[in-house]
Amino acid sequence: MPTPSPQTLRLAYRHLYKAALAAVQYTVPARYTVRNKLRSAFRFTPASHYNARRISNTVDFLRLAAEKRGLEHKLVKNLCIVYYYQISYRKKRCVRIPTSSSLELEVMILFKKTADN
Repeated sequence: MPTPSPQTLRLAYRHLYKAALAAVQYTVPARYTVRNKLRSAFRFTPASHYNARRISNTVDFLRLAAEKRGLEHKLVKNLCIVYYYQISYRKKRCVRIPTSSSLELEVMILFKKTADN
């Protein structure tokens, strides 16, 4: 299978993004989840994995999710919620824990400020 042109990939991305936004009804956390998921898929997946039929099927599925609130809509909604909470959990785990030296420095600064007053 030949590698698709950048224009073909861009068009596929736009079709998927537009259909996904309609599927999540432009709701705030879901729209950013969809955007981030599509970005990572198109950035880190090689172009040789492009399959026009799979993209067409996915766009059709997302359009069905946008048209009626059936099983398709519930699937897209739940996938967005799961991905959103996975990302937010990772961000919470990456909180910087102060080291003992930085904590000592902060205590010294606070002590100096209270001593000056």
